[in-house]
Amino acid sequence: YEVYHRAEGTVALKRTSGDQQKKWFEEFEDVCLIDFTSKRKRMTVIVSPKFGPEKGLLKIYCKGADSYVKALCRGAKVGAAEIEKLQKYNKTIFENLEEFGGESLRTLVVASATKPRSWWFGDEKTGEEGWKQKYDAAVIAKGPNAKQELSKLEGEIERDAEMDMIGATAIEDKLQDGVPEAIKSLLDASIKIWVLTGDNVATAINIGISCNLLEADMTKEGRLFVFDDFDKKHKDLTPAETDSSEYKNAVRDLLESNGAYYERERLKAEEKARSEERTEAEVRDAGQAKKMRLKEETENQVKRAFIMRKKACVLDRQFDEALSKVPALRNKYQGQPLGLAMHGNVWKVVAHYKTQRATNEVLTSSMPSLQDGKSGGGVTEEVDMSIEGKFYRLAKECKSVLGCRLEPKEKAEIVKLMQRRENVPTLAIGDGNNDTVMIKTAEIGVGIRGVEGTSAVSASDYVISQFRFLTRLLLVHGRLNNRRICLLMYYIFYKTSLVVWTVLFFGFYSAFSGQFPYLDWMYQLHNIAFTALPIIIYAIFDRDIDPHTLAANPYVYPWSRGPILYGPHKLIEWAFWAFLHAVICFFIPWYAFEVTSPEKSGQSFGFQSTMLVVYCCVVIVTNQKLAFYAAHWNWAWHLVFWGSISVLFVAILVFSTSTIFAIGGIDYYFVGYRLFAMERFWMTLVLSSGLACMVDYTRAVMEHFFPDRTRVFVEARHLGKPVFDPDHVNLDDIKNYSLKDSKTPPGLNRRYTGSNFSFTPNVREAYQKKNNGIQN
Repeated sequence: YEVYHRAEGTVALKRTSGDQQKKWFEEFEDVCLIDFTSKRKRMTVIVSPKFGPEKGLLKIYCKGADSYVKALCRGAKVGAAEIEKLQKYNKTIFENLEEFGGESLRTLVVASATKPRSWWFGDEKTGEEGWKQKYDAAVIAKGPNAKQELSKLEGEIERDAEMDMIGATAIEDKLQDGVPEAIKSLLDASIKIWVLTGDNVATAINIGISCNLLEADMTKEGRLFVFDDFDKKHKDLTPAETDSSEYKNAVRDLLESNGAYYERERLKAEEKARSEERTEAEVRDAGQAKKMRLKEETENQVKRAFIMRKKACVLDRQFDEALSKVPALRNKYQGQPLGLAMHGNVWKVVAHYKTQRATNEVLTSSMPSLQDGKSGGGVTEEVDMSIEGKFYRLAKECKSVLGCRLEPKEKAEIVKLMQRRENVPTLAIGDGNNDTVMIKTAEIGVGIRGVEGTSAVSASDYVISQFRFLTRLLLVHGRLNNRRICLLMYYIFYKTSLVVWTVLFFGFYSAFSGQFPYLDWMYQLHNIAFTALPIIIYAIFDRDIDPHTLAANPYVYPWSRGPILYGPHKLIEWAFWAFLHAVICFFIPWYAFEVTSPEKSGQSFGFQSTMLVVYCCVVIVTNQKLAFYAAHWNWAWHLVFWGSISVLFVAILVFSTSTIFAIGGIDYYFVGYRLFAMERFWMTLVLSSGLACMVDYTRAVMEHFFPDRTRVFVEARHLGKPVFDPDHVNLDDIKNYSLKDSKTPPGLNRRYTGSNFSFTPNVREAYQKKNNGIQN
């Protein structure tokens, strides 16, 4: 088939025989297109051949996800003579679907039906109305429920067509270059990956294996928990369940609670019929028909709630069974990772009992009345939470999770679950319209620029052209910027608090008279010239590990996350240092100048000179504190660090040359020249700055003797020694390293990381003991 020509209301196809010998054209009238949506997961087209044996008939074609299209087909409506043939044919189609899914192909099912034109356009002779009139009215309808009513009508049209499945399609959606390697790197970085897709379970599992998300032997060894479509086994209630007293009582109670609503709707239907000038008998029939439809909807509502509860009970048992297998699987396969794959209908059950809770044990108490249009739940709060809790615990035990046949809203719900349960930042990445809601829900949204539109790109915080670039975005830029921004945030708070504390201390000696201790020029330049550039350069250029090393060693990523860099305790720590340093920078100069002997000329020091010494100590300590955190001392850092301190002294000399800079009663005229000529001034600067940063000096020295894993890693790189993962090697054995050891051939590869290590015999033995769970 080839689309030869398309015009408004007409489609022409060019067809070729299987042996390529015959070619002919077919032309169709384009009657109606029911478009694809992420919720419907299918699209339907209605056409009418313009010539040939089927001229004058309607052909209905539907293509979509297998479970959704199958629900629209005739099934039990087929006569006894055809049922066996149809079941055999459908079985062949689904066998082909499983085969295609096993080859990682994306599959869809096609169904068709043939109807007379009167089915759609109506019969003018009998006056019977067709679907077209109802559909056109629904399309132009306005109101809050117009879209829901249109979607409901589209489903009724498709079901009324009584289609038969005619085949399946399979397309190869190749992975982008570098996707398996990127996912492996992200897993090595201890990043939990959930794949949320619209593909079926079989296809998703095989794609997961091909991109290193799952292992090929997981299914065979039972390490992959698969929760497939519930609707295959539990799509309806059994006769015994519908005959139960609980079911009948639920229907009765809900009918009674909605009795007034039914009566109001009946009267509205009768009033509408009278306005159409119908007979009194027709008016009564219209009212009764409306009431009966509402009662039927009520019973269906109870039925759906019971089916959902039935699924919840089954799922609850399945989660219990899976959780009970986890310890045995870990022991049997020595801690090898587990996987989880679930169908979208499984998530619907979990989400149903999370968002729709009941506080009464009676099922109908949580059922909504039809007036409010809300949906209700069917279990108590305890069961509600246990279902979600067990799902969460099982997912947490697994290395990776696959969610299949998910709608956009359901993808966002899963993101919210992780945000609520884990309390960790989430990142969502996608390239299609179906991923937009998920990307907006996550704290960090990444859009891949592709061929599926620009919705995902427009909704995202970051845009990349290929998935493999995510590793550099996270493992390199993400780690480095996280470290820089955390320090930037606390350092700005620290340096501002430090100078403000000295102003407060001065207030005790000035009786809080309002006298400002510093020259306004100096105070305004504090965050502009004296302390601004070092933190800016740090936040742009500083890095403790070079980018190439970070990209090649993803296990380094979690070392600089969480409480190590940020949290309330870090804010308290920086606030403490700001107060302590302010005490040192204020009181040492104060007692060295204000409360001591005068200078050699016999003149005493005024508060202007004393507070200028205090300010010099504040600036030097502020910049010195940051210097201890800088790991990358390049030419720019040297320039701004020494330059900021130099600018301070130059500014003091400039402001000491004239009285024109005097503001607010503060005059530095000749003050700077007097101070710079005094040994006491320089000794005070050295004593204050040295004492304030004594802890930082001590910590820097101790790091040489008791290094953390990041420092060990960096030094190993600088010395040309092998790169290892300190989490899996005894650090005491590092002392046995020598430069010649780095030439030993690569040793054991840590499983599931892809990182190569060269070990000395002692380190190799330590690693093996650690990996086998033997205590050294």
